[in-house]
Amino acid sequence: MKKIMLSAAVLAFAGMTTVNAETIKTPVATAIVVNLQDKTPVNAEDLPDAVKTALAGDDYAGWSVKEAFSVQSGGVNTYEISLQKDDENRVISLNEAGEAAEAATATEAAPAEQTAPAEQAPADETPSVTAPAQ
Repeated sequence: MKKIMLSAAVLAFAGMTTVNAETIKTPVATAIVVNLQDKTPVNAEDLPDAVKTALAGDDYAGWSVKEAFSVQSGGVNTYEISLQKDDENRVISLNEAGEAAEAATATEAAPAEQTAPAEQAPADETPSVTAPAQ
């Protein structure tokens, strides 16, 4: 009988401690991202001739235009084109000249990258290490 009473007291104590547990509320930071792009649907027939020529080239052979958008961002007009080939889907971005839009931004970054190797020490130099005095 003592064992039953002792077990009931332990369970009651355990039940009270779990009831008094509190949840900790942590503030959550939220960020609002504003996309300043004007995205307009375009028919594949209405794409510029340079973009049509690029799509007809070897890079996109076998791919068909699923949907296309004209994207106006910062005064620059690019075309975001969804391509489909069998079960594969691919989204590309071309400028009005029919060139990949990412390639244009990569060439702008190239001059800054060219100055970085000049600041580095030559690879054939051995760094000098000074041992601490004892």
